[in-house]
Amino acid sequence: RREFDFFTPLDDFIPYWPWTVWCYFPFYVIIFNLMAIAIPHRDTFFRTLRSIALAFVVCCISFIAFPSTFPIPPIPASTHPWNADLLTFIRQADVPNNTFPSSHVALSLACALGVFRASKRWGAFALFLAACLAVSIVTTKHHYVIDGFAGLAVGYAAYRAAFWTARA
Repeated sequence: RREFDFFTPLDDFIPYWPWTVWCYFPFYVIIFNLMAIAIPHRDTFFRTLRSIALAFVVCCISFIAFPSTFPIPPIPASTHPWNADLLTFIRQADVPNNTFPSSHVALSLACALGVFRASKRWGAFALFLAACLAVSIVTTKHHYVIDGFAGLAVGYAAYRAAFWTARA
């Protein structure tokens, strides 16, 4: 099986900040919980679910078509134990392959856009969390930069496709 290397000089330039792991997993969970409480309309809720499912399918197809693995560096010894523990947990639960595009980013953005459609206030918060998560995938050294941009494109396209015929 061939592996794609999506490394760019920008990947080297971005710092390794283990503390941003708190934006990686917890924010991902919070965004989906916001969807459950902030989208009161059945049609919007199910279209948002469709956008998430579509983004997931596109990501899975991309994982097969463009297999890639990010070379995860060791956790620095100076990392706070809470950060190191969560980073270790994430690394055990989330393998370093299947990076392109970032499904965390794609699914989070599709979900956050659905929340924004239903509630500007909660949606702005969900989009903020999704943006923090998008940054954290590269600052925790789980993804290449291009994975994040591709995840944004997939999430946005999936949202637009799911709401193609919906009324504003």
